Amino acid sequence: MAYEIVKFTDDSGQSVQITPSDVRGTFCPSATDKEIQMFLALCANQHLNPWTKDAYLVKYGGNPASIITSRAAIQKRADSNPDFEGVELGVVVANAQGAVEHRPGEACYKVLGEQLLGGWARAYRKGRKPYYSEVPLAEYSTGKSNWQKMPGTMITKVAEMHALRGAFPQEFQGMYSSEEMDQAQQQPSQPVRATVEPAPDAEDIAQLKAMTEELAALGYDVDATKRYLWGVYKASGIDAAKAEADGMREAAQQPEEGEQQQETEQDALLPDDVEF
Repeated sequence: MAYEIVKFTDDSGQSVQITPSDVRGTFCPSATDKEIQMFLALCANQHLNPWTKDAYLVKYGGNPASIITSRAAIQKRADSNPDFEGVELGVVVANAQGAVEHRPGEACYKVLGEQLLGGWARAYRKGRKPYYSEVPLAEYSTGKSNWQKMPGTMITKVAEMHALRGAFPQEFQGMYSSEEMDQAQQQPSQPVRATVEPAPDAEDIAQLKAMTEELAALGYDVDATKRYLWGVYKASGIDAAKAEADGMREAAQQPEEGEQQQETEQDALLPDDVEF
C-alpha cells in the first residue's frame, strides 16, 4: 500500500500525486490503512487537493478518523458552478415569549431571554426550487470552543453544507465541513480492543453490486463507483452506501448534469477477496 500513487487533477486544473505513505507521514500519522484509502478515494473522486489544504484527515485518540473539506474549497466550488445562485442563512430561536422564530443571520440574544434552537439554510440553483435545510443545535454543538463562543455562526455553517449537498448532490457528494464533524471528533476515546472484522454480509454485497450496475448504466465509471461504494459501506454500513448511491443517481438523472465520475488510479479500496 505504501507505494501506490494516486493521480488526479484538482478543481483548479493542477495535477496531483499522492501516496498512502504521504498521508500517514504528512497529514495523519495515526490513521488506519482503511481510513487513508477512504481519504484518497474522496480526494480523487471530488478533485480535492490535500497539498493545498482542500481536505484534511483528522483523528483523535482511538476515535475513527474524520475527512473534512475546507471552507475555502467548499466556497470555491459553489462560486465556480454556473448554476449556483447563492445561499440564505439563518437561525431558529425561541424568543422571550416562547415563540419559535426563523430569522436571517446568526444572532440570538440570551440577555433578552432568547434560546438558540438550530440553524437553517436555503440554497438556490438555477432552474430548480430552492433546497431548504434545518438542523438542530443539540445534534452538532460540543459546547466548547467556537460552539460556546459563537453557536449561531457555527450552526448556520452546518445548515449551509446540508443545503449545498441537497441542491448539488454530485458536486458536494461526501464532503463535510469541520463544523459538522466537531461533535464526532470530540467524543472520548474508548479503550482499543483487538477484534476480528466479520466477513461482509452476502446480501449487502449483492445490493452493492446492483447499485454499481445501475449507476454504471447511468454513465458512472464501474470500477471507480465500485471502490467508492465499497469504502462507504465499510466505513458506515449498507444504509450509508444506499444514501450515497441515491445522491449519485439523482445527480445523473438531472438533464443538465453532464459530467461523469472520473476514473482514478487508486484501486486499493476493494480487497482481493471481495467481488461484486
